[in-house]
Amino acid sequence: MTPSVSTVPTTQQTCGGAVQGDTLVVNDYGGPLTPAIDSLIVSWIPETERGLAVTIYTTGVQVAGFVGIPFTAAICASALKWPAVYYISALAAFVMLAVYLLTTTNSPSEVKWMCDEEKEYLQQALGESSPKERPKDIPWLSLLTCVPIMACYACQFAYAMGQTMLQFYIPIIFKEILFLPIQQNGLYCAVVNIVAIVFKIVWSILLHKLNQQSFSTITTCKISQTFCKSFIKAATRAFSIRYNS
Repeated sequence: MTPSVSTVPTTQQTCGGAVQGDTLVVNDYGGPLTPAIDSLIVSWIPETERGLAVTIYTTGVQVAGFVGIPFTAAICASALKWPAVYYISALAAFVMLAVYLLTTTNSPSEVKWMCDEEKEYLQQALGESSPKERPKDIPWLSLLTCVPIMACYACQFAYAMGQTMLQFYIPIIFKEILFLPIQQNGLYCAVVNIVAIVFKIVWSILLHKLNQQSFSTITTCKISQTFCKSFIKAATRAFSIRYNS
C-alpha cells in the first residue's frame, strides 16, 4: 500500500489510468486491515473491554482527519504543493510499519517491557486459550448466504459511504459556498473530526455502562443503531429545511 501511495504523483503525470490503479490498490488494502486488528484485539483485550478498545483504535480515523487535513492544506498552499502530501504519507507509513514490527507481539505473554502484574491480569481476564485447529476448508457459500453477515456488510457499506460523502463534500461546501481559503478550509474540516472524536468516546463509554448493566451486547448495539439512525435522519432533515429556506 505504501509504494502505491508514493507513486501517485508520478502516475498522475504519465497516465490517468495508473492513478486509478494506485487508488484501487490503496483501497483494497484497507479491507483486510480491520479484521487483522480485530484478531489482535481478541488476543489482547478482555471481552468486557473490547467495545472501548474498538472505539479507541477506530478513533484513529478521526485523529488522522484532525491532524492530516490541516497539514495537507498547509502543504498544498506551500511551495511543495500536493505531490509532497503523498511522499510524506508514504514516509510516515514506512516509519509506522517499522515501529509496528519492532513493538507488536501476538500475545501479552510475549511482551518484554510489560510488568508482571499486568501480564497476570490479562492472562486471568483472557483465560488460558489453547490453540484451536483451523478448518481445512472455508465455507464460502455459507458465508455468502448468511443473513447476519450480509447485514454486517450492508451496515459497513452504509457507514463507509457516509464517511466518504462527508470527507468529500464538506471541503467543497467550505470552498464553493463559504469561499474559505485552502488553509482555513483545512482547519474547519478538522473541527468536524474533533466533534466526532468527542462524541464517539462519550457514546462508547455510555454504551459500555449499559452493557455492564442488565443489557446484552446485542441490545446495546440495537439501541445505539436506532438512536444514531434517528438522530442522523432528523439532522439531515433539519439541514435540508434550513438550506432550502
